[in-house]
Amino acid sequence: YLFYRTTFSKDYIRFNNATEQIQTNLQNELGSYISLLKSGRAFIESTNSFNRLKFKKYVDSLDLEKNYVGLVGIGFSKAVAPNEREKLIAQIKEEGISDFQIYPADDQEFDYPIIYIEPLNEQNRKVIGYDMFSEPVRRRALEQSRDFSTETATGKVVLIQEYEGTKQAGFLIYLAFYKEGNTRVTVEERRASLLGFIYCPFRASEF
Repeated sequence: YLFYRTTFSKDYIRFNNATEQIQTNLQNELGSYISLLKSGRAFIESTNSFNRLKFKKYVDSLDLEKNYVGLVGIGFSKAVAPNEREKLIAQIKEEGISDFQIYPADDQEFDYPIIYIEPLNEQNRKVIGYDMFSEPVRRRALEQSRDFSTETATGKVVLIQEYEGTKQAGFLIYLAFYKEGNTRVTVEERRASLLGFIYCPFRASEF
């Protein structure tokens, strides 16, 4: 019995040390992605005439494949009022996405379509125009990020980018940004001044 207890104690200590190390590694990794989102928000807020080309150059400079393993890309979702939809569609088509549409169609007061994502490969191109408020799990995270001006992760989702037949669990982290920067105090002020979200999608197993 004493031998069993001694062995158990050693195993228990090793197990705790291993799990604490994993937790620390995950927290550090997530911290680097959150810093990435915050720097992206600062870039967007400080850029005049923000457009697809400027966003691409910014993301290219980050060397995502080398420095951020498991990250599918960096995207930008814009808050669009009903009277702004046609203007936005025309703008994105002029920037090279000739088949751009906001989907799925619904009767929301605002749309929140993804208008930019980099790298713009075949899989990421699928999400252009997708309104993330249309899906309940994504919407809960978006609303929390918007209302409390904080980075927020979704629960488990299947990314739009996934191939048919090879779908795996994924998640996204959102960060809202506002007119005139992050200076709003109340939830109502943040909702009224929301410009959009910068976000990162992840494949969980790769992360």
